[in-house]
Amino acid sequence: MSTIFDEFCRETTAFINPTDCIKPLSEFPEICITTFSQNIITEFIENNNTKIIANLYSANGILPVYEIKYDDASVGVFLSRVGAPACVVGLEEIIALGAKKIIQFVKKRIEGGANEKAVLRL
Repeated sequence: MSTIFDEFCRETTAFINPTDCIKPLSEFPEICITTFSQNIITEFIENNNTKIIANLYSANGILPVYEIKYDDASVGVFLSRVGAPACVVGLEEIIALGAKKIIQFVKKRIEGGANEKAVLRL
């Protein structure tokens, strides 16, 4: 009996894609920075000249995407939700809006189960 696992699918477009619902913004920054810390985001927007350029929507609420100018470059800044599914949905939306490079920073060691080898190093 044949199954879908018998052959490798070379199709690079998924059946459902973020771009089916989200259209790119022409002036959206190619570089975005994100963190899991609301405190860092709050302090960042209070101490820098930022503006909201987009919103990320989920059942948990709306997350604004901020823009900051750095050395004549536009950079997006946003909060990532905690948990792999919620985090990835936000990243998929950011990419659909037009981001090409995403920097996600976390503490050097995340407590609660992650081992040191699993920490993202930039």
